[in-house]
Amino acid sequence: MGQIYKYTTNPIGATGDGFALAYNAGAILQDMEFVQFHPTALAFDDEKNHNRFLISEAVRGEGAKLCDEFGTEFMSKYHEKRELAPRDIVARSIYCEMNNTGEPNVYLNATGIGSEKLMKRFPTIAKKCMEHNIDITKDLIPVAPAAHYYMGGVKTNLKGETSINGLYAIGEVSSTGLHGGNRLASNSLLECVVCAYETADFLKKSDLTLSDKSAEYKNIIEKYDENISKSDCDIDSLKAKVKDVMWTNVGIFRNEQTLKTALDEINKISLKFNRTGKCFNQNEYELRDMLIVAKLIIESALRRKESRGAHYRVDYLDKNETCEHSTLTKKEGELSFVK
Repeated sequence: MGQIYKYTTNPIGATGDGFALAYNAGAILQDMEFVQFHPTALAFDDEKNHNRFLISEAVRGEGAKLCDEFGTEFMSKYHEKRELAPRDIVARSIYCEMNNTGEPNVYLNATGIGSEKLMKRFPTIAKKCMEHNIDITKDLIPVAPAAHYYMGGVKTNLKGETSINGLYAIGEVSSTGLHGGNRLASNSLLECVVCAYETADFLKKSDLTLSDKSAEYKNIIEKYDENISKSDCDIDSLKAKVKDVMWTNVGIFRNEQTLKTALDEINKISLKFNRTGKCFNQNEYELRDMLIVAKLIIESALRRKESRGAHYRVDYLDKNETCEHSTLTKKEGELSFVK
């Protein structure tokens, strides 16, 4: 769902469609407020794919330092582990530096690692940076945070079962609770491998006989076979507006005022583009789903009056132990916290 944010490492099609489809079907969604922002995305926009290239944490693990344009390091001001602090802390630290300086990015200095080791360990990063005339063995790499991973999603167990009989979800669209509020690097890959195997094994052993819903399915198909005209709205412009609203108000730092502002702005866009069912084309469907997911994130973030992991509210800095997993469904229409 990273494409609902102005800056993201996610591919162009990641507009939250799986979340929206499950929500509209009545499935329980969980922890929708937990969006992970990667600290170091290359600070150049890919105009074709509308995303930013990820500069792996492994570069910092090898000894690269975060700094300003003059090479002055700053992470010691924020955390004792400096560049090796958790993702959310590094992302917030970089964002603070950007706000303090008014610059759109900070820099990653990898020159101390050594040319041979850099080129051997990070050939893809070196190649991508060179496309922007940045030689990582000699130059500072401009980086900034970007929306990267989603801990929330369709509530499932490790077998992929959702709250709806016959509906299964695995991968980033699901929320097993495994990652808590702040995923550790690469754990999502392990989750995909384990859950895919568990789900396949479970389905193979299960009685998958479902009640006959052919009449219900026929009605749904007929509804979506109806002709519909193209919206008069400028869809690309509205998509860009959603991205701006979410990045500015529902990003790395949040508070009640910014969240309420975001909800108001998203509601205004929804009034302009008021299609909640069938749409004319893929672009319209993506905007519809972006608006659904944006509202779910905002409303969940508003109700979670605490800071935990990637969800950081400057007006509620402490953790509230009564707020564990948040769940919501379209049917109930209310957010609740459960153990």
